[in-house]
Amino acid sequence: MSAAHAAPTVQEKEPNDTTATAQRVDLGTTVQGKIEDRGWVTDFYRLSAPKPGKLTLDLRFGDHLGTEGSLTLKIFNSSGAQIERIILMPAEYSGAKLRSFALFVEAGTFYVSLDTYSSRWHGASYTLKTTVTAMASETEPNGTTATADVIVLGQKTVGASLEDPHWIARDNDYFRVALSKRTTVQVDFRFACNLGTGELYRLRLLDNKGKQLLDRGLTGSECNGAGLRGQRVTVPAGNLYVHIYSRFANDVTRGKQYSLTVSPASPFKDVRPGMEHYDAMVWMKESGTSTGWSDGTYRPLSSVNRDAMAAFLYRHAGSPKVTLPRTSPFRDLKPTDEHYKAIIWAYQEGITTGWATSKGREFRPVQPIARDAMAAFLYRYADSPRYSTPKGACFTDVRSNQQFAKEMCWMKSTGISKGWSDGTYRPLQSVKRDAMAAFLYRYTST
Repeated sequence: MSAAHAAPTVQEKEPNDTTATAQRVDLGTTVQGKIEDRGWVTDFYRLSAPKPGKLTLDLRFGDHLGTEGSLTLKIFNSSGAQIERIILMPAEYSGAKLRSFALFVEAGTFYVSLDTYSSRWHGASYTLKTTVTAMASETEPNGTTATADVIVLGQKTVGASLEDPHWIARDNDYFRVALSKRTTVQVDFRFACNLGTGELYRLRLLDNKGKQLLDRGLTGSECNGAGLRGQRVTVPAGNLYVHIYSRFANDVTRGKQYSLTVSPASPFKDVRPGMEHYDAMVWMKESGTSTGWSDGTYRPLSSVNRDAMAAFLYRHAGSPKVTLPRTSPFRDLKPTDEHYKAIIWAYQEGITTGWATSKGREFRPVQPIARDAMAAFLYRYADSPRYSTPKGACFTDVRSNQQFAKEMCWMKSTGISKGWSDGTYRPLQSVKRDAMAAFLYRYTST
């Protein structure tokens, strides 16, 4: 047999063939045991982990046992449920295979058992050392949404594909994240890069009702998680479930550690934490007020066109039912135009009147909306609350007698607009999309 583990050590004490008679052993202590010379032999050890974490088992035995027969190692939780079963062949006497196996236990009592029916193992000596490294980790059984491990948003959790007692050569791991509000998330899932090239894992996201939000197969080339991190998924308030599935044919993924992190994410590719009005732009997506562009961008510094302004307010109002007229009230707006329903709604609600021209009323849908007109839209959307324009200037570039002065001053009085640091409002400047997000976000918060 190879050299014994470092002290402290204890001798195995019989009988220890059930969980009830299991020998209690401290973590870090090496047990010197022996397979009894009789039929079916089982040795149970009882251990306790102060915190959840990664379990390392160092089991060594003699190199003289030939090639036949096997020793089965099992791990059980405090309730007696099997966490994993590993079959060891005589050639694995050094313990290297088992030491490399990713195993995890919850805080509290767990059991390790060794059993064999092979007479070739009778009388064989072994040493067993067990350690637990505290970390956020999975705990088996977690094969259903009902038994899912609870994880914290933004915290890395480690796990591994282990033998599911109900399935052959496959594992299902479920994790649950509690979301207090509608949230856009990204998933960072990483695994060893030497496992092959085919599909190794399948990752699914499910909402609180079990609706599938994402289903992604992951090949060996995606081990660093970059591809999956690029996807953003908006999840309703409640529980988000992450399902990690693996079929470990030929033990490719079995016992191999992976890491999982579910984090809040920007719903737009071009909106990053630290940007001005970041929270407001994220809120635009999560509230359904903005959908962004089909390429996943928000384009914060682009101007807001008048048709998009109507769409923002329409969605903010909950996309109410609209009775469409037989003909468009605007000569430059057709029923097939983008945001037609939203513009008609805004017109019917008195939010916009458009322009009266000699050729008929115009809306000018693709014209950028100016900041003064935006204030008028928002003021009317708020049901034109009672407000008196102050005698003094509310902004240095807003005169009390100019068009939409009342509405612009109302914006300042409510805190919806702060203007620029030089005291200006810049009425005729077009509204940028990041600023529009801030205006609607503050409006909702007032």
